[in-house]
Amino acid sequence: MIRVNLIPYREEMRKIQARRQIIAAAAVFVVLVLVVVLFHTYVTMSVSALEKQVASSRADLERLKKITGDIEKYRQDKELVEKKLEVINSLEKNRDEGYKLLVEFSNTVPAGELWLTLLSKRDGTLGVEGIAKDSLTIADFMSRLESSPETESVDLVGIRHIEYGGQELKAFKLSGTLYRR
Repeated sequence: MIRVNLIPYREEMRKIQARRQIIAAAAVFVVLVLVVVLFHTYVTMSVSALEKQVASSRADLERLKKITGDIEKYRQDKELVEKKLEVINSLEKNRDEGYKLLVEFSNTVPAGELWLTLLSKRDGTLGVEGIAKDSLTIADFMSRLESSPETESVDLVGIRHIEYGGQELKAFKLSGTLYRR
């Protein structure tokens, strides 16, 4: 029988298998390096994109802070204008009040018998000072004031005797309350 020596064949097969394993290991290593490089590139690009997004967001935030500051300034200006409008409306509402009061006083003062020296109005309170010929004239003036549509009440604060131009007169002081409108 013929004998065939298979040992070199087996050795040859082992060498081929060893080469295949080395090539497979090298291929796995190359693929692994390629995956790591690709992952690193992906992460680097993601970080770069996020940094750009953060910078853009910060720029937007600064722009919005400026706009918010402008809005706050406009809000304060609006409040100031509203307060001024309130004052103007209040003045406009009370514009005729002094005129009406003076007209009413001109109608209630007895001509030639009583003279006003001071007329003041503050927060619905009325102050009147004057000179009259006698106490009866002052009483008449007070009753006319009390029946006036502008005054709610009139009180006598005081009367004193004075001499003016050789005549004996009465100086008086009244306080009162005006109707609120």
